[in-house]
Amino acid sequence: MSVGVVGIGAVGLFVSYQLMSMGNSVTSYVRRVSQKQRIEKDGISLTGESTLYPEVNMIDELGEHDLLIICTKQTHLNDVIHRIQEDLSRFNQLLFLQNGLGHIELLDALDHPGVVVGVCEHGLTKQSDIEVTHTGMGLIRVSALNNSDLTSVTSLHSDAFPVQMETSLDQTLHEKLVINSVINPLTALFDVTNGSILTSDALLSLAHRLTVEASDVLQLSPDYMWQRVLQVCELTAANTSSMRSDIKQGRLTEIDYMNGYLLKISRDQCPTHDVIFQMIKAKEALSGVS
Repeated sequence: MSVGVVGIGAVGLFVSYQLMSMGNSVTSYVRRVSQKQRIEKDGISLTGESTLYPEVNMIDELGEHDLLIICTKQTHLNDVIHRIQEDLSRFNQLLFLQNGLGHIELLDALDHPGVVVGVCEHGLTKQSDIEVTHTGMGLIRVSALNNSDLTSVTSLHSDAFPVQMETSLDQTLHEKLVINSVINPLTALFDVTNGSILTSDALLSLAHRLTVEASDVLQLSPDYMWQRVLQVCELTAANTSSMRSDIKQGRLTEIDYMNGYLLKISRDQCPTHDVIFQMIKAKEALSGVS
């Protein structure tokens, strides 16, 4: 299968590597010339595994693919969608793997019969522009948007790259949103790894409060979601969350699409999320991010 992967961060590197390992023809699309040159010279790798060499192009050179997987952050999604819309016929199917919510309305506007939305639950740590460490086994959970066919996506399933079809799009995205809205901001604010939440009574208390508020707003079971949060913290204990990494590197975070999304639904039900949201915004401002 011909697969294009847009956004070669931790998830994009992992997806590109695993799909190449399975014999697919993969083209990785990047935003920076320096990353393109590095991949062309040194390939991509999972820590401890052999090096593979995908085709690599700039994002403005999108070609034709059976499946295009978009792994960019929410903050870059508008630009990617604009480029995809220039000629939707180039892609049989589109799979969007983003944290948070807020992008579904954008995807609903895409006039394409093969839009699939998913979440990546693997533990991943980006080591460099060409290397990612797989720190925890997880799933790629996918749901069809507007009754799209899932055949191309689910055919990618393997033991090393498990893909699971979910019947409820809301359930899949909402569960991941709760987990992200707890782990990402706490690890960013206190500059700790995911597992550190489990070793601090104060952080555990905050995490539980955030979990209950988010679960109530999204009408999920707080007890079930608390177990999910604890499980992800354990499985990805050594990981640096994407939001922690963004803050450390002076980049805009995805807080608007995580905790900010919950506040848009019901600020009154999310007092702890409101405080955490403002604290991350303050961190961004102090880092010079606008």
